[in-house]
Amino acid sequence: HQAGYSKGEYKTSAEKFLKLGYNCLAVDLRSGGGVNYVQNETANLAKEKGMTITYLEAEKDMLAAIDYVWSKSQKQMILFGSSYSASLAMCIAKGNSKIKAVIAFSPGEYFQPDMVIKDQLNGFDKPVFVACSQREYTYMNDLLASIPDELKTIFKPRDGAGEHGSKSLWQSCPASKEYWFALLMYFKTLDNNK
Repeated sequence: HQAGYSKGEYKTSAEKFLKLGYNCLAVDLRSGGGVNYVQNETANLAKEKGMTITYLEAEKDMLAAIDYVWSKSQKQMILFGSSYSASLAMCIAKGNSKIKAVIAFSPGEYFQPDMVIKDQLNGFDKPVFVACSQREYTYMNDLLASIPDELKTIFKPRDGAGEHGSKSLWQSCPASKEYWFALLMYFKTLDNNK
């Protein structure tokens, strides 16, 4: 999820993915708040315990979720991230045999000076679908320049400005149908390349 949010960001998206036959695990990351009437339990617990709650620290929560899912299925998974968690998902996926692909909505340089995402993406080795708003498109092409073209799909809407992060899948986004269509077509290509 993106900054200030919770797993509630995926409330309706996860339901759609389940209907399409995908298993989903939406997790709260320690850097966040609430959205769609869902409070971020991990962030609240981390605050109570006096833990560090930076974006970078949230990587630990993502890795724990990956390990949990792997312990249950031993099947490669697709990471889905929004904003800062999209960037983390891409970093985690690189070289990780547990990860099949990444869906990244509005990744970016959210960790500087501690980490430069553009540098971290050198040698990226997974298929990735990156969705962005019209305004973010030029930036995305620059950010993802080191990823081979055959591994990346960068999507921006044609019929509207779009939104930052996975809010672009929400019905409140006028271009949401475009985003959904592009994403579902991407999933179809992943399914065909098993």
